[in-house]
Amino acid sequence: MDKKGEWQGNLSALFPKSRRGQGMSVSTLVLIILGIFILVVLILGFVLGWNKLAFWIKSDNNVAEVSQKCEYACGIQSQYDFCVASRKLTAPEADLAEADKEAGYKMGTCKFFATDEFYSRLGIQNCPEVNCA
Repeated sequence: MDKKGEWQGNLSALFPKSRRGQGMSVSTLVLIILGIFILVVLILGFVLGWNKLAFWIKSDNNVAEVSQKCEYACGIQSQYDFCVASRKLTAPEADLAEADKEAGYKMGTCKFFATDEFYSRLGIQNCPEVNCA
């Protein structure tokens, strides 16, 4: 700029030709994207639950999960969850009754699994605090 405040057109003073160190390399961008993806997967896993996120990982045994849900229903004394809500119990063939072996699972309530002669041996506890009458 001259003394009057007019611009003289010297672009090299405003924009230097050497731009080293001002850009990101491709590997840095790939690592940032990979880091963001891993962070999103971790957040979804902990928020939604790993079994819903990794639906392709199928377990052939959910006895512990059903037992935990039944204990929770008993703990909060939820008559509906313990006596009415149907649960799908999947277990190895040896732990299923003959009639259920072909299907590979048994549908029933917590009360059924806790009091049935065959399924009570799986460790699902009865809940005396909840009246299923």
